[in-house]
Formats: sequence, structure tokens, C-alpha cells
Amino acid sequence: MQNKLTELVKKYREPIAYLFFGGLATLLNIVLYVLFKTLFGYEAANSWGNVADNVLCILFAYFTNRIWVFRSKAHGSAALREFGSFVACRLGTLVVDAAIMKLIRLTGGFAVVCGEKQAELELRQFLRRVDVGRAQRG
Repeated sequence: MQNKLTELVKKYREPIAYLFFGGLATLLNIVLYVLFKTLFGYEAANSWGNVADNVLCILFAYFTNRIWVFRSKAHGSAALREFGSFVACRLGTLVVDAAIMKLIRLTGGFAVVCGEKQAELELRQFLRRVDVGRAQRG
């Protein structure tokens, strides 16, 4: 049993490591947001704090992916190209995320539909109360 598990971990090491360090990057993003909001207030956390935590999380993700996920051996200009490509892709996903959020705002949002009416009501109430940035609520 243990040998089989070890074999599976070895076989899927890269995707497992990618998911693990991606989860850590997400956790870091949340912790930094809470820290910035606590220390500097809501407006700061959702303006310059958002930029700062994105920069820190991109750096964290790059170095963890480089060292432990993909085990990159690039040096010098090759490492700079690798870093530039990584940052460009991450910024590209930031642009896509911003565009999706803009579309949701322009179309008036989305509706929660659930087969269980009580669960649907509770989920809608939760979504109305959750902070979505810039002093707005769901």
C-alpha cells in the first residue's frame, strides 16, 4: 500500500507540488489582504495594498514554482526570460479576471439558483453581505 502511494506521489509530483504551492500562494494573498486591511484600512487594502500583495504573491509563486515544482536550472538571461514569461502570464490572468468582473458588473451580476430553497436563500444572503472591494457588497 505504501509503495503504491509512494509511486503515485513520484509519478504526479509536479501537479501535486503545483497545487500545493498554488494553495500556499492563495493563502498568502488572503493573509496579506487581512494584514493590510488591519494595519492600513479597507481603502488601502483595496488599492495600493492589492498591488503590493499581488507583487509579493507573484514573486512567491515564481520562486516556489521555479525551485520546487518545475525544478528549473535556468541561469542568467534564460532565468530572466523565464521570470518575464511567468510575470506576463500572471498579469495576463489578472487582466482576464478584471475583465470578467467588469462584465459581471455591466450585466447586473448573476443569480444563484439551487434546488433547495432554504439553501438558495441563505446563499443569496451571504453573497449580499460579502465584501467585493471598493466599499461595495455582493
